[in-house]
Amino acid sequence: KHKQNIKHKIYGVLQYIMAFPSVYEMTNPLTTVRKQHFWEYFSGATLNSRWTQQGSGTPSMVDEADEGFQFISTGGDAYMAFNNIRPFSPTASVFIVEAKRTASNGLRTGLRGNNGTSNTQVAYVNEWSSNSNLVLRTGDASSDSDATSTSLVPNTNWNLYKIECTSSKINLSVNGVLDIEKTSNRPTIGLQPFVGGYNSTSRFKYCEVYNT
Repeated sequence: KHKQNIKHKIYGVLQYIMAFPSVYEMTNPLTTVRKQHFWEYFSGATLNSRWTQQGSGTPSMVDEADEGFQFISTGGDAYMAFNNIRPFSPTASVFIVEAKRTASNGLRTGLRGNNGTSNTQVAYVNEWSSNSNLVLRTGDASSDSDATSTSLVPNTNWNLYKIECTSSKINLSVNGVLDIEKTSNRPTIGLQPFVGGYNSTSRFKYCEVYNT
């Protein structure tokens, strides 16, 4: 009798699932358009093909437990991004990354509205070994400026960074604590995530980006 009850329950669940054309429609009405949401765990033998290299450097998967992806940048700014595919909003999106700098000079990671080294249309973390504190750099269509957090001195530890772009400001949280609320020089076009550095060796083991 107990087995029969289990079978009936399973059958009922399957009937419920089959009543929907997709898993998304089980919890969301058709009038709600799903927003862009992307995860990267930097696992496996190779990096997912959605990432493309910009600048001079050496990307590789780290052959160590729970060490993710490594990017050695040479000759200045270099990083992995979406090859200028920019699905994320400058006024309603969130970027989260777990990263660390393993050698001088700087870790650079966040959102950008371009390829190359331009610091216009950006919102990213700049952990520079010669700076006294972590920097959030943002840029609009014509300029860029810096804001400095007081909580994080450049280090080689794993740190969790969260950049939240809203209609009125950009928030930066470090290891779960809000550090910066920035209202000036904010990007105005679609953005792509990027992970990399400046003449440095950086590692990344988690990245998430979504529109809010």
